[in-house]
This record gives sequence, structure tokens and C-alpha cells, in this order.
Amino acid sequence: MATEIQQVRAFISARKRGIEAAEKRYDIRTAVNELCELAAPLHSPERFSSLWKNLYLGPCYRDVVAFLVTYVAVHVEPCFTPQDRALALEVFFDSANVPSSKAIGALVSTLTAVSRKTEAKDSTTEEDREASIAMCVQLLEKVIHDGGIQNIVTELVLQEHESKMTENHNVIGLQVLISQLASLPGSVQTEAVDH
Repeated sequence: MATEIQQVRAFISARKRGIEAAEKRYDIRTAVNELCELAAPLHSPERFSSLWKNLYLGPCYRDVVAFLVTYVAVHVEPCFTPQDRALALEVFFDSANVPSSKAIGALVSTLTAVSRKTEAKDSTTEEDREASIAMCVQLLEKVIHDGGIQNIVTELVLQEHESKMTENHNVIGLQVLISQLASLPGSVQTEAVDH
């Protein structure tokens, strides 16, 4: 399994480098293609080893989300068409590919990290930080709206049940996720409940 995780991480690193290189050339089409390929283990798991999707969603997903929010949202996403956005960004948070609770956990973690950065003296860096925060909140709203609070709570209960079935009483992880949900901005909670 160590070899598989190294392969998944190498795959992710290669896609990130491809996205960064495309952005430097102002080649949005290639960046979109690289992002689609980066998401392939989520939406087309049959193309990869049977373990890849689980490994991707396990130790690698938060890193990918952090890259999407702090790099792609700042440097590439403003040039996307609505179709590009759906194919190359929103696919990473689609409940058909990723459990909503996993997406929320990764987004809240990234939002917390970005929000805690001290205000930059450089206005460009501060604008980048604000763009990252805005993208995080926008994606959180989408995940909550699309996944629905009821489905997210169901996922959490199922995760807890699976945890007990495997004798892994990792309640701390569940408590962290619930506290993350509780710490979402009021407008996100209100909108999610209204839908």
C-alpha cells in the first residue's frame, strides 16, 4: 500500500505542476484539462487501481483542496467559463464523487488555514487571500446546498457506525467534523437549512 500511496501522490504532484506550467503560459485550456485529469480518480476510478480513490480521498484530498482554493481559485479560475468551472473545479466537491462530509471537512480546514494567515503587507497577496476565502465559502455553500444537511448528517452517522463496526472508535474525528460544521458562517447554515 505504501507504493500505491506514493503513486497517487506522484500523480497529484505531476498534475499540479502541469496546472502551474499552463497558468504561467496563460494556457487555460491545458489547465482545465490537467484539472480534469487531477479529478479523474474521483469520477473515473475504473481507470486506476482499485485503491486509488480511497487513497485519494484519504491522505491526499485535503492537499488537493488546499491547492484548488489557494492556487487555482486565484490564478486560473477567474478565466473559466461556467462549463470549465463545472468540469475542472466543482467536480472535486460533487457528492457523486466525494462524500459531502469529506468535502466540508477539507474546505473548512483550508478556510481556517487561509483565514489565520496574517494580513499581508503586499496588496496582491491580500487580494489572493481574499479570493481564496471567497472561493472556499462559495464551494462550502454549494456542497451544503447540493448535499443537503440531512444527507451530510446521514454520512456522519454512517461513518460513526462503520468506525464502530471495525472496532476503530475514532470519535474524535467525528467530533472535529461536527464542530467544523457548527463553525460555518451563519449565512451558509441558514441557506442550507432553508433548502
